[in-house]
Amino acid sequence: MPWVILILIFPIMGVGLYLLIGLNGGTHKMRERYTEIDSKLLPMLPDNQECLSRIKETIPKAGNIASYIQRNSQYPIYQNTDIVYFDEAVTGLEAQLRDLKKAQKFIFMEYHAIEDAEAWHKIQDVLEERVKAGELHTPVRTVERYRYSFRRRCCSVAYGDIFGDVECSK
Repeated sequence: MPWVILILIFPIMGVGLYLLIGLNGGTHKMRERYTEIDSKLLPMLPDNQECLSRIKETIPKAGNIASYIQRNSQYPIYQNTDIVYFDEAVTGLEAQLRDLKKAQKFIFMEYHAIEDAEAWHKIQDVLEERVKAGELHTPVRTVERYRYSFRRRCCSVAYGDIFGDVECSK
């Protein structure tokens, strides 16, 4: 539908963009790949209908939401897990910093993206503190690639090469 609107508003540019971007086949290939993965994984998931029934009886609104999510995502709901939900990012960051301060031997951190901002600087301070307290190995893996200067600056702090792809000289 968005392509139709774009083509109606800007006919020449809209058609050109659709031909360049809309027909590239990338989304179709990706959808096929996800369908193949789902066909292998979904049969392995447990059927938690009793959990869903219990939620519907206890909290009907939450039961309706859980039923909607399960029906549309095809993933079951779970109960009594050790997952903690943080309603605000600040609360989650505080909990993460508390847990990082407890680390004694190893920290593994995996992020989709790291913004070189106040939150990361707090994490960086705790990591430096933990390294200085003892031998602490701290790899950080990211999906997104970062400017070489940012990765290089991370090398310069006490915990060394956290990205795994930058040569850090001590």
